[in-house]
Amino acid sequence: MIGAVISVPVFATLGSTLVLFFGYVRKSLLNLRFFHLAPDKRLDLN
Repeated sequence: MIGAVISVPVFATLGSTLVLFFGYVRKSLLNLRFFHLAPDKRLDLN
């Protein structure tokens, strides 16, 4: 019972951290792709 109470917040924190991390990686890859295609377009996205 105590293990379940402890594991739920831990998994929730890990899940949100992974979502934020993958979102950041995806945004970085998109920025790199836009930078290679057209450097002036990248300034409009910021």
